[in-house]
Amino acid sequence: MQQVVVDQLLPALREVLPDYHIAWSHDQQLKPTAMNARRVMTQQQTVAGLGQQLASATCGCARFRDTYKVCIADDTIQQHCPAAYNTKHVLTTDLSVVKHTNLRSLLAQGLNHIPMRSAAVQEIIDLHQQVAGQFYDRVLQPTAAATGFILQPDGREIICNGAAVWVEEQLGEGGCGWGADAVRDEYTAETAEALAALQQYLHICEVDKAASTPCFICPQYAQLLVLLRLSASADFGLVHMDTSEVQASLQAELAAIHPMLRQTVEGDKLPIMRIAYKSHKNSFRFLTNTAGSLLSGLNEVAQEVTSCVQQEVIAALGNTNEAFKGLVGTATQTCIVITNAQQVAVNLPDRIHTDTCADITKCFENIPTQPGQPDSLPKALRWAVSKAFRHRAAAAKKPQVIAVILHNDRIKAAWQHLPARGAASSSTRMYLQEEAVIALLTSTVTNAYVTAAGNIYRQSRGIPMGANYSPNVCNLYFMKYESQAVLRMQRLAETPELCRQLLGEWRYCFRMIDDMRFINAPTLAGYIRNPVGTGSEDAIGWIYPPCVGIDITSDVSAAAAANSSQVQDTQYLDLLTHIHPDGTYDVEVYDKQSKLTIQPINYITCDSNRPVTNSYKLILGQASRIAAICSKPHLAAKHIGVVIRKLSNRGFKTRKLARVLSQWATHNAHIPGKSFNMTDVTTLLLHVNRRSSSRTSRR
Repeated sequence: MQQVVVDQLLPALREVLPDYHIAWSHDQQLKPTAMNARRVMTQQQTVAGLGQQLASATCGCARFRDTYKVCIADDTIQQHCPAAYNTKHVLTTDLSVVKHTNLRSLLAQGLNHIPMRSAAVQEIIDLHQQVAGQFYDRVLQPTAAATGFILQPDGREIICNGAAVWVEEQLGEGGCGWGADAVRDEYTAETAEALAALQQYLHICEVDKAASTPCFICPQYAQLLVLLRLSASADFGLVHMDTSEVQASLQAELAAIHPMLRQTVEGDKLPIMRIAYKSHKNSFRFLTNTAGSLLSGLNEVAQEVTSCVQQEVIAALGNTNEAFKGLVGTATQTCIVITNAQQVAVNLPDRIHTDTCADITKCFENIPTQPGQPDSLPKALRWAVSKAFRHRAAAAKKPQVIAVILHNDRIKAAWQHLPARGAASSSTRMYLQEEAVIALLTSTVTNAYVTAAGNIYRQSRGIPMGANYSPNVCNLYFMKYESQAVLRMQRLAETPELCRQLLGEWRYCFRMIDDMRFINAPTLAGYIRNPVGTGSEDAIGWIYPPCVGIDITSDVSAAAAANSSQVQDTQYLDLLTHIHPDGTYDVEVYDKQSKLTIQPINYITCDSNRPVTNSYKLILGQASRIAAICSKPHLAAKHIGVVIRKLSNRGFKTRKLARVLSQWATHNAHIPGKSFNMTDVTTLLLHVNRRSSSRTSRR
């Protein structure tokens, strides 16, 4: 066979390489760099010391105070730090507080913006060598095999080195020619210095319900809020250990459950607590940030495991629904958990006669986490895990385990058959049986640590808001009480008619974490509003335990609407429902940001450091969500038009957005649960845009 001299093929490669010209590179979002909460929250401070700084002219934000000021009038601060009460400090979302032009321009694009930068010389070389290697693997080798030629043994190395030489020639001496400066650096060394200088005087946090919008706050004020949340609250207790001792204690506890769990607690940093500004309430949300901490691996395992458990509990409760339907002759549901507003929109009744929305107040904070407490979370987790394992084993007809796979810094969990006797966990896989899962989740929720101002605190009540496993754990807790309430009502109902009524009322009940909605369920809504016999297994008139507070946010009756002949509105999650006097209704999208007192940053900019094609696909996710929610095509077209206008304000081209949407709708016309399709929506949208353009041209 004739040998191919690979060097002779370099000209062909050089014909290909210009098509793969690399001018910029992906960096991380601005958010972690701009916010840098760890720097602020870990500074050595005391409540008294912070109070003195806030009451004096030595506070870092003093230079901005004449223009941007807010009066500190928090009751907790008045009680525990009176020196700081009624003093004025910076709290603003006004970007003009940033004097450096380029930094202000960057922050105006949102905390989710990825700054563009020109690629370094070596990055360009590395990327072109990757292309050259693919050229060798995918073109030269198959061609040689097909034609009966053989390649030199070092042919791949020759091709890659040839690509490197060619790139260096194109860049020119010093690497300042072709490609190296093709894109302006957005985050330069000068901008980084300006950000570091700003962070000496102001702390940047996110805005609640507008996470990409930066808020500027006095750093001493921010740290005082966190310190008081930790030290002046019954939810947290001071721990007299250092970080290494916390790590060693937790590793020993987890190793007793499974030796491999020890690997999930590594690092030298504990989680911190950060704040988000609730502009619509002029208050703050406290979030535990576990990213990059020694608890991040354990929390990720807990998230994966609780996802497996929740999936099976929902399936088990679904079987109970079918059993009840056969027993009492009415459709019901013993699991009212949803994950998005679309699930509500496609499961509404034909008519709405009553509609009650409620909120579980301080949902995460009020759940008792210590095993010996009444209605404790560990008891609920044992109930959920046991139900999940029983259901999974019955369905598979074999004993089951949850396999946790640790691979390439990623953690995944999945159900599988119990391995044969003697089969051991590997270095990347562990098998957790029922008791091990219960012990793991109990250990996770009872070992929620945070650090602030040189101290370490452990959360003694509630689960951390911000931890990735918290939503799943919260769901499992409330699912126990909801499903048991259904069983209790079926058992205690005095007549078959009352039993059918109560179980039927669960049919259109929904809960997403702490937001609840009871449609055509006046009796259940009454049990929520005024529970009777709470905690008693012999009382029918309650659902949730006494530690759970309920706030009724809206209560609508079609009968009341009929008397007034007016349409009544109810808002739940992203749904705005207009209920007519006869019980018919229309549903459209509700924009939660409409309550904000600031101008929020909604979407990425078109020139954020992402491929343009992917950026334009943003409209597809928004359009499909809106179409799934809205009950009429003209309502969907209206709200999609709003999104298009918002995106056009972020640099997107209106016509291209419409074209991308129209092409996608042609192949994805069907909308589950709707009498119209996406083509109907895009046709209306096109008509509205044409009328708008016509009016603009006439002006």
